[in-house]
Amino acid sequence: MIFRERAERGEDGEKRTVKIVRRLDADGLGMSKAEREEMVIALREGLAEADRELADLPRTLALALAEADNARAVAIPRVQVVRGCRPGSTEPTTTTTDNDGNMVVIICKTRIQASARSGLEQARDEIARDKDIPEDTRKQMLLHLDRQIARWAEKEG
Repeated sequence: MIFRERAERGEDGEKRTVKIVRRLDADGLGMSKAEREEMVIALREGLAEADRELADLPRTLALALAEADNARAVAIPRVQVVRGCRPGSTEPTTTTTDNDGNMVVIICKTRIQASARSGLEQARDEIARDKDIPEDTRKQMLLHLDRQIARWAEKEG
C-alpha cells in the first residue's frame, strides 16, 4: 500500500490535508501480470517506432529543407528595378515569369518617381484649397512641397 499526504487550500481558503492511498498487488505495481506485459509490449513498440523515426530524421530533414527552398523560390518573386521602362507600358510595375517559371516583378523607376510626384502634386492642390489651415502654415507647406516636386521633376529629366 502507498500512502501520501499533502496540504492544500480549498475553494473557501481553508487549509485541508489530502490523503492519497493506493493499494498495490503483491508485485508492488498495482496491475496484473497480463496488464504489465501489455504495457511493456506497447512501450517496446513505441521505442522501436521512435528509433525508426530517429534513423530517418536526416532524410526527412533534407526533404523538408529542399521543399522549403522550392516554395521560397516560387513564393518570393525576384524584383528588378529598371530605369528604361517597357515600350508601350504605362504601368510603374509589371509582372512576368523567367525561364525557370519564377515570378519576376519589374519596377520602372522613372514611372514610380512620376507617380510619386503626381501624388505630391495632388496633396499640394488639396492643401492649397484647404482654408482651415492657417495662412502662414499653408504657405510654408506649399513652399516645401513645391521644392520637393521640382527636385523630383528634375530627376525625371
